[in-house]
Amino acid sequence: MGSSESMLPEGPAAKALQEMTKPKRIAITDSFWFELLKVQLPGMLKPGFFESHYSEPTVLDSLVRDAYFLQLVATNEHSANFRTFLRFWARLLHYFRTSPSDAKPCSFSAVLSLSLLCRCLLKQFSECLTAHELLFQLEQVPLHKSEDATGAPKCQDGHISVSYCGKHLEVQWPPEPSTSAASLFVEPLCSLCPEDAAALREDSCMLRTLPTGEHFSVAEAMERLSETDTQEVVLCPSAVPYSRGSVLRSVFREIVDFLLYSTFGAVNSTSPSLHGDSEAESQMQRNLSMSPTTMRLQAILHEILLLLFAVAAVKQPKNTSTEKEPGWPRSNCAPFRSAAEERRLAEMAFRLRAEAAEAVGASGGQDRARGANGLEPKMLSPGEPLSLPFLQAFAEVLDGEDHEDGANGTAAASHVKSSDGLTSEAFLATLLNCLWLEPHAALLPNPPKEVLDFLTKHPGDIEANPYRGVEVTHLSLASGELMPGLPSGFVADDGAAVEAGMAGKGLAKRALLVLLLLLFHNPQANAKIRVAFASLTDPRFDRSGSAYATITAPIYFPKLLRAILQKLQEPGYPLLFYCLVIQNAKFRRYCQGSADKVLPSLLEVLHGVATSENKILAKAPTAVMALLLSVLSLTGDAAFCGQMSAVKLLDGRSVLGASHRSVQEIPLSSMLVVVILRLAHWNFGACRDAFFNRTVAAILGNLAVHGIENVHWHAAKRMLEVAGLLARNAIKLPNGSSRNPNLGEAAELHRSRMVRSLLASLLRLVSSCFRLPRVSANCHLVYALQKNYPAQFTQLEADPDLGPPLMHVRTATDWFEAQCPATDETDLDVDAQVALLEEASTRLPAELMTLASVASASMSGYAETEDSSAYFLPAVWEAAQKLLPDHVCWSSSSTKTS
Repeated sequence: MGSSESMLPEGPAAKALQEMTKPKRIAITDSFWFELLKVQLPGMLKPGFFESHYSEPTVLDSLVRDAYFLQLVATNEHSANFRTFLRFWARLLHYFRTSPSDAKPCSFSAVLSLSLLCRCLLKQFSECLTAHELLFQLEQVPLHKSEDATGAPKCQDGHISVSYCGKHLEVQWPPEPSTSAASLFVEPLCSLCPEDAAALREDSCMLRTLPTGEHFSVAEAMERLSETDTQEVVLCPSAVPYSRGSVLRSVFREIVDFLLYSTFGAVNSTSPSLHGDSEAESQMQRNLSMSPTTMRLQAILHEILLLLFAVAAVKQPKNTSTEKEPGWPRSNCAPFRSAAEERRLAEMAFRLRAEAAEAVGASGGQDRARGANGLEPKMLSPGEPLSLPFLQAFAEVLDGEDHEDGANGTAAASHVKSSDGLTSEAFLATLLNCLWLEPHAALLPNPPKEVLDFLTKHPGDIEANPYRGVEVTHLSLASGELMPGLPSGFVADDGAAVEAGMAGKGLAKRALLVLLLLLFHNPQANAKIRVAFASLTDPRFDRSGSAYATITAPIYFPKLLRAILQKLQEPGYPLLFYCLVIQNAKFRRYCQGSADKVLPSLLEVLHGVATSENKILAKAPTAVMALLLSVLSLTGDAAFCGQMSAVKLLDGRSVLGASHRSVQEIPLSSMLVVVILRLAHWNFGACRDAFFNRTVAAILGNLAVHGIENVHWHAAKRMLEVAGLLARNAIKLPNGSSRNPNLGEAAELHRSRMVRSLLASLLRLVSSCFRLPRVSANCHLVYALQKNYPAQFTQLEADPDLGPPLMHVRTATDWFEAQCPATDETDLDVDAQVALLEEASTRLPAELMTLASVASASMSGYAETEDSSAYFLPAVWEAAQKLLPDHVCWSSSSTKTS
């Protein structure tokens, strides 16, 4: 990026920015703002600018802080120039998007420069101010009755002026002794702003005194105001106002529209600049620009959303000094603090388990209380949902609960109307398009016809697309397969391709996190977003489709799935896969019809965790939990289980790793059992997470219900080894409960419940393999039982839960032993014995089936609740820390130093 002195604009543009930081208020109608259209960050359009910026994110932020922010934050309360700048910038996005190509208000680089400066300034404001103060600076200044007024309103003697979003009231002071602060300051404004009444009445609502800027709660108002000579206070809730003129909501609307109508945007149609035959709708020219600069601007817009989403409104405990926690200087760090709190609570639970291991036989009231409540990590997150007012306001804009006009004072030119309920669907589709189209980004300076056809054709035209069956495997710029019509040996601009590829990757990361935050934060309050996500479909597989698919660029399930599976090792993608499988029935059905594509990648990641995570953990990794729940949902389908038994891996080392001995031609169902049992064994040693164990048991239960065939010899041996180990533990461990268990007894009971739950599902799976006609395809398991029948099985046959499947397995094994006795002679190999067992299985008496005991007719399942969203939300913030540089997630720097 060169020397730091050259990173900020110079000349008239620099003077305009400096003018904005002065105390003089500059009205939105002033021609001054058009001077900002000349602002250009030097070198922005040169190759490598953003990569250098991301490698040294503090350089530009520090320059902006010293040159503009420090003066601006000191004067904004009276000048409101930053609030006006946000309004101007939102209008600029609107006009730049909707203007014809030959009548743009400024150059693209000017929009990009102003957007980057806006992001830097918003970051500084967010770091410096609490949520109440930030909302005051962005929404409630200027404080005058009219924005054109030159001075603050005068207040009558014996009165105090109270204001909110430009509405002013005067209340008598001092009031009657029986008057409450709420009835004096809050209720009158609730009647003037009924749309914001709920936020104004919340306990977190604060009062701000002028000109000191001090904040205190409404409950403290009487006492605090009696001590000062205050003439004006401002009501500052912790929610973005619904009232007309909300700057943040107008910014959110323009960001949404810009993302919808530009690169990868879901609302796209044929663009005359790319298709000369112009079948475009004449009502509006849509933007299909796919240049690297467009993707950079979209990435900046996502960055603005993410840094605002991270702002949290948190009640500060009384008499709590922040000096005790130097890593958390401000309450705005709450999303990352929440993740740290989750880890702290889980580590506490782990320490209790460690103490329990040493305290077997000990007693005491304190141990009893701790043992009952703290031994296992909880699926539910403690406390109330985190208050993220900016994220909540953005979700409301998508939900259509925001009815504000466009940034220019009229209805925004958009084909997607909130009243139709399509904005959420189109925006979510745009975010997903950023993910599956990201591998194409390197080709976008010369867009591949395959991508353009899919983005621009209506669903009815897709079947006629001759390229719809082409799968992108190698991103070669000279590939005639990817770019039909290019001459042989065509060579594109390598520099532009690199820029576009890096821009597309950065955009995909940011889009992923915006999507996950929308899905996991407070889904009950934003039900329309969840409904919209569930409605997304690929019209190639669902001809009925959803309403949005008729006017937008639809999602392409095959490439979306491929993009996700290739990135399961990266933070966030396991959670995205979980959301798609659990919440979107159409995507789940597509995955269930593609077991050969889905399962190997999932198993490779899951087995890698059980192999590499050899340390003791406080709780099971959230990403692994998400993938396990996805597997649970997929195995609920009988056809999926049937596919798993039919599809074979030529070499199991593709899942188990190169260091593992070769396992040839193993069915996917057998590989799933091997990996799941490995995970179960790892869980007992690493974290003893009961919910994790129940999920593993439920997957085995699904397999028992739907049945598996062609059990591989390696899987058969693992099933019996694990079953024998669990049976030995089930015999030794206590079975029952004590009214007042001490810490050691509680730990043993917790482990015993996990052992019996897992063993019951595994035995039902083994029993289901002996049922007709499935037993003929599972003779490797029969032979394994003949060779090494666990002695512990016999001791558990009287158990009411474990006995029935064990009785069936032993009786069937004894029958096979009588028909085809196993021998230790070396001249009889495994294949020969299996062949004899397969021939004998056709004569298996039907009476043996009366002993069969498998899982109940209803398959195991998992349903999302509000608690599951709270459980996974901290992992989204952790993904933000890992995927995004510090200049986006301003809180991460505090986390990393804590």
